[in-house]
Amino acid sequence: MLMADLERLYTVPLKKAYDTGSRTFRAKRAVKILREFVQRHMKADSENVRISNSLNSFVYSRGIKKPPRRVKIRAVKDSEGKVLATLATEAKPKKEEKPDTKKEEKKAETKPEEKAAKKEKKADEKKKEPVKKEKAPAKKTVPKKESKPAEKPKEKPKEEKKVE
Repeated sequence: MLMADLERLYTVPLKKAYDTGSRTFRAKRAVKILREFVQRHMKADSENVRISNSLNSFVYSRGIKKPPRRVKIRAVKDSEGKVLATLATEAKPKKEEKPDTKKEEKKAETKPEEKAAKKEKKADEKKKEPVKKEKAPAKKTVPKKESKPAEKPKEKPKEEKKVE
């Protein structure tokens, strides 16, 4: 039984990730919740659910302790039963297309010509002598004379008066 590609958009609540015992496992728990959600709603096995790199990095974008409370995803199930979950804003995953043989022939023809032209340019550049740049004379820095604090005139010690 062949199954057509099935594509659906979901908003996955990740609020339960905040109910875990430790803050440091919230983002990891959010990914598990996301995987279980896709498995349940797309009716797939756990080993057939794939989460895209962009979706994973979005979950971890604010750090491991503060994953988003909800995320909009696009889930696509192929004919083999494999499910790919991506961000809803991300471009749709494209199917592999057979490359045109005409384009490949044109590329093969132009490459040797381009390589020869690049080699000629490099040879011309090597022939030209590099212009030597003269360095501007460095400014001489004159050390500042350390000024001594103004000396206060010494006070003469007061002589004690004798009382008779």
